[in-house]
Amino acid sequence: MLDVTGRWNWMGESNNLGRVNSVFVGDGSPAGATLRLPPTVQTRADGWSTLALNGGTLVTTGQGLGTPVGGNYLYGLKQFYVGPAGGTFDTAGQAIALALPVGADAPGGTFAKAGTGTLALTEPLRWDGLIDVQGGVLNAALGTASVRQTEVPDLLARYSMENGSLYDSSGNGRHAVQRGALDYVAGTNGLTGVRFATGISSVCTPLDAECRGLSSFTVALWLWVNNVTAGAATPTTFFTTRATNGTNGPYEMMLRMNTNKVRIMSTGSSMGVSAWSSFDTTGTVPGPNQWFHVAYVVSPAGVTAYINGQPAGTSTAAAMKTTLLTPPDRPLGDFGFGFGHYHLATPQTGQFTGRLDDVRVYGRALSQAEVQQVIDTADALPDLRVAGGATLAAQGATNTVRTLSGEGYVSGALTVRDRVSAGDDAGTPAGATLMAEQLTLAPDAVYAWSWSPSAHDMLLAGDLVIGGAGTLDLGRAEGELINGSFRAVLMTYDTLTGAEHLSGWTLVNAGGKGYNAVIKAENGEVVLEYESTRGSLLWLK
Repeated sequence: MLDVTGRWNWMGESNNLGRVNSVFVGDGSPAGATLRLPPTVQTRADGWSTLALNGGTLVTTGQGLGTPVGGNYLYGLKQFYVGPAGGTFDTAGQAIALALPVGADAPGGTFAKAGTGTLALTEPLRWDGLIDVQGGVLNAALGTASVRQTEVPDLLARYSMENGSLYDSSGNGRHAVQRGALDYVAGTNGLTGVRFATGISSVCTPLDAECRGLSSFTVALWLWVNNVTAGAATPTTFFTTRATNGTNGPYEMMLRMNTNKVRIMSTGSSMGVSAWSSFDTTGTVPGPNQWFHVAYVVSPAGVTAYINGQPAGTSTAAAMKTTLLTPPDRPLGDFGFGFGHYHLATPQTGQFTGRLDDVRVYGRALSQAEVQQVIDTADALPDLRVAGGATLAAQGATNTVRTLSGEGYVSGALTVRDRVSAGDDAGTPAGATLMAEQLTLAPDAVYAWSWSPSAHDMLLAGDLVIGGAGTLDLGRAEGELINGSFRAVLMTYDTLTGAEHLSGWTLVNAGGKGYNAVIKAENGEVVLEYESTRGSLLWLK
């Protein structure tokens, strides 16, 4: 545990134009870690700072030498994200406001709000995984997350920008070196992109044996250019393996814009002085000041270009002089490839001033379907659990979750798409109560309901909307059929919309066959009338 009792400054040095300060709480192991922070500050606004929870806990102590600036407890922090092992934000009795998005570098993790007090998120919480409100109040608008369904294999390096521009999130450890200042902006396919604002910045990756002289590879990235009228020149070059500005070494290559087309250039093999060969896409980019995706697939047969996943022209290996990812004789440890600059040596002025996001290098030639797979994402909804005594204060007119569980309270409007169940976990005995102010059950939703002769679950709603036919799931194993008859309240409401859909609800997992069940609304209650029809049949002769 690290307990900071004085001042925490995210960026305090004067020579930090390209500085990245990262704090990782937890390494993904069950042991976890804890960071206790007072309200934070920054001396300088440039540079980049990241706080990552990966199985760790952040505790906001409310103490220290400063007070929250502008209502933002983590003032000066540029990025806050949670890793696949999840993370916990413990407000420890404080009223905490956070004025930056909470991101995730991988789907499926848990974002937990713990401790008494309130955590208010000013940005929507776009989550693919479990949002677990364990204590106090979480004040947030819940949004959909964009996630990739299946990752394309054989990544050599990936710079997603979700953890600054230098971090290789492929897991291969090809972390880059940054020279000059970068700005971080709203990206695509994630929370963050990078803007090369000064025309003097670069991000370069040291060369290793696997990347050296590679003859089959794919470069794929999201690109934003400020205009589509400039011809091919130094300021339009956004990816390169060129060593210096004064030489044309063998087997160097670069990607640049040429007005509204994308150009690849290569020197190829050299018996003396090398010269550049170039190939422009046949298709054009959508336009300036917007994100579009560019991919170049290179193999010994030649080069194929894609714009937004669509083929944009091919060129033979002979025409492109046998393009390689990096020169086969470049010393290991020198820079292999980089982006945002015309060459890999010391940055010079007058370079690229556009934006890049999710820069990927694959160690083989991808198919068109795989290039499209790199681009495609799907909307994902979170699971929500609100523990007993805790509250989710849902903000905005629309908040949708995949599942809802717990014994707490949801204020505001919430729609459940798949499943709702009272109880903090699957082992909670019958008799749990879950409360919601404005609750909508989407068509085909499932209400998981536990019953015993002495107790049963309850869902208490203010405004209740039944969006369509659904399912009441008793969760009983075969052979556990309830004998006899009973009438039980499933839900209560102040107002009800969609009562006519209750006639289309069905009972499942009741323990077997041999019952009649009717679900209906009356007098502020949704009730189940159950009657067992099992019995003995006696034939008399």
